[in-house]
Amino acid sequence: MKRLGIITALLTLLMAVSASVALAAVSPGVYPATFDYTQAPTGTHLATGTTETDVTCTVSATLSVTCPTTNFDIAGVGHANATELLSTVYSATIDCRNHGGSVVETHSQSALVTAGPTTLRAKNGRLTTQTQTANAPTDQQLESQATCPNPNWTAEVRPGTKVLSSFVWTVKFDGFSGAFITISAS
Repeated sequence: MKRLGIITALLTLLMAVSASVALAAVSPGVYPATFDYTQAPTGTHLATGTTETDVTCTVSATLSVTCPTTNFDIAGVGHANATELLSTVYSATIDCRNHGGSVVETHSQSALVTAGPTTLRAKNGRLTTQTQTANAPTDQQLESQATCPNPNWTAEVRPGTKVLSSFVWTVKFDGFSGAFITISAS
């Protein structure tokens, strides 16, 4: 009997851990950048007054993502233009409700929200980033993308389940294969 209690407790703990992992999401906060100088023209640097730690994205309490948090200049780029792009993925649990009011199916729905791409044009060997914001989709937008197996059922976002699953913001120079600046979270 004691073993059965221990096994039940372990299974309950395993289910709780599994559920918390499934609900993992990007939390509100400030996220730092990584830089790859091999993906930029020789001599590229942040303009005076900006350090690498100043380059961030911010996730708000409403799950909107703003990148960069503050615009900055990239110098030493010659005539090379760049492109910045913010991509976010939001997800929520969708309940399919029949005409009797019962939930008959549950599944997850994801939505991709982008800001950009924005072309950053070099002028006098410098580029200035442009702040981009991606706002979380409304429940109605998620519901309109959801499908229920029966067209007579209604898709509803389960309250409290909408999350920011991931985001990535990049600055990529024309003619280079990878991003010079990347900020991401998942």
